[in-house]
Amino acid sequence: MNSIWEIDPDIRNEAAKTPCCRKYKKYYIGPFRAMPWALSVETPVIIVASASTRMTRLNGTRAAWPTGRPPAPIMPYAKNLPIRGGTTLPFRKENLLRSIIPNLITDRKCALFFPNFAAMNRLLPIGLLLLLLGCRSAPAPEATADPTPPVRLEAVDPAAAQRWFGTEFVSETLFDGMEWSEGPLVLPDGTVICSDVPNNHILAWTGTGSRVWLSNSGAVPNDYSNEPGSNGLALDREGRLLLAQHGGRRIARMDAPLATPEPTYTALAEYYDGKRFNSPNDLVVAADGSVLFTDPPYGLPQGDAGEMGFNGVYRVDPRGQVTLLTKVYSRPNGIGLSPDGRTLYIANSDGARAIVTATPLADDFSLGEPKTIIDATELADKEPGYPDGLAVARDGTIFATSPGGVWVVRPDGTLLAKIRSEGPVSNVCLSPGEDWLYLTNDNRLLRVKLNPL
Repeated sequence: MNSIWEIDPDIRNEAAKTPCCRKYKKYYIGPFRAMPWALSVETPVIIVASASTRMTRLNGTRAAWPTGRPPAPIMPYAKNLPIRGGTTLPFRKENLLRSIIPNLITDRKCALFFPNFAAMNRLLPIGLLLLLLGCRSAPAPEATADPTPPVRLEAVDPAAAQRWFGTEFVSETLFDGMEWSEGPLVLPDGTVICSDVPNNHILAWTGTGSRVWLSNSGAVPNDYSNEPGSNGLALDREGRLLLAQHGGRRIARMDAPLATPEPTYTALAEYYDGKRFNSPNDLVVAADGSVLFTDPPYGLPQGDAGEMGFNGVYRVDPRGQVTLLTKVYSRPNGIGLSPDGRTLYIANSDGARAIVTATPLADDFSLGEPKTIIDATELADKEPGYPDGLAVARDGTIFATSPGGVWVVRPDGTLLAKIRSEGPVSNVCLSPGEDWLYLTNDNRLLRVKLNPL
């Protein structure tokens, strides 16, 4: 059954550029020509593309998906479903539709990628391909006990892997139920927060459960775009929360203290050369208080149609002056600094050039010649995820999200290990003591036990 979900790489890459398709194949849709049942099915069919690398076909009695768990909206009807494959479901079609339809948008722009869309459209009483976005007023996900480890270790250098992960690799799911998780961050009191970008809020895990920590984290209405919320998160030198606001198209600082978060913000960087940013994605704070950040187009309602005309990497200094550091990356995404602040790491989340680079950084923040330390281009269409967020340990080790999960590399790019995941990992962060690595993995927050130095 999995064969009908084969995705034509060219179509997938083109679809990924449209407003109705999120990055990392978030809405993982394929050509109808690969689905022979599409022209002969007699009952209503809904294609629900929920979590990355998962796809569910529902015709009232059957569901199929290639990897991972069933999407959250069908879970009440699918508690006993296997992790992989297809099965007959004991649910009523009208109940399923009632739970899904309020959370949908429609977009015929996707139709051009489906050769048989017109034929399919005649079979659909609701008339359009429906893309599941998730409930905009979703409650906080509950803490989830995972009976099996959510990720596994692939040691390339066994000695180095043991140094970081010990003799027994330990991982766990803290909670799931998000639409697309990003930007994990450990607060001074130990609370772990992360962005749920489509739902426009930040969630917190306190050790015993999860809750909505901050609503309207992107400072825009939920229906602004597919990604209205915050993305990357960081703390400034005074311990205040900084946000890369996709929807707000800016770098902002939360005005309220961490103990009582409120959606009131001060914009730190909103314009460059009189033009608004695309959708700032990730950020890192330098020793002098400067904020370095990436600006790809993922949060724009119209995809690449931004005012800027390119996707850049910027610095906003403590005085609020914004300078362009580079615009050579097609999709600049994750960003990090070496422990001495002399090297800038940038991830490019483009399947055609899926790389992580290390670039010398001068005292005046001018950049030297970038060196590619990870080149995952050949794997970009074979394994889930692209180079995205990254974290740098005190000894210089880099934990970089890449196809298949997280790659653990030395500063020169030597691969030490891979943390293998079912779906794409969007970002990572280290705990202050470097005894835990936190991962935002599709719709969930995970952690991996580390051996601190």
